[in-house]
Amino acid sequence: MYGGDEHEHDRNVNDGVVDVDVDDNDGDEDDDDEEQEITQDDAWAVISAYFEEKGLVRQQLDSFDEFIQNTMQEIVDESADIEIHPESQHNPGRHSDFVETIYRISFGQIYLSKPMMTESDGETGS
Repeated sequence: MYGGDEHEHDRNVNDGVVDVDVDDNDGDEDDDDEEQEITQDDAWAVISAYFEEKGLVRQQLDSFDEFIQNTMQEIVDESADIEIHPESQHNPGRHSDFVETIYRISFGQIYLSKPMMTESDGETGS
């Protein structure tokens, strides 16, 4: 494996979960797994098993899909409404008898679709 043959590695990859069994060649058994140090070879075994199963770009595609399907909507949902309080155009900065108008912009459900373009004659296409 990477960096030497200190450990014998057995790997199983199921449903995106990588199980790695590491056996020391010297035969010592340590019953307390929390005290065993994870070596660089152990880490590379997990990384290699993941990429053997998923391929090099799968993680990036999965991350993009998660962003499009969930994260973008979560960002919109967590964002506050936008309020615009325009000033009087004729007397900026001064209080007048003009009725205050408030524009409130809020965003709801978002969606993505294929890009569309509208021609000068009004015809649309993708």
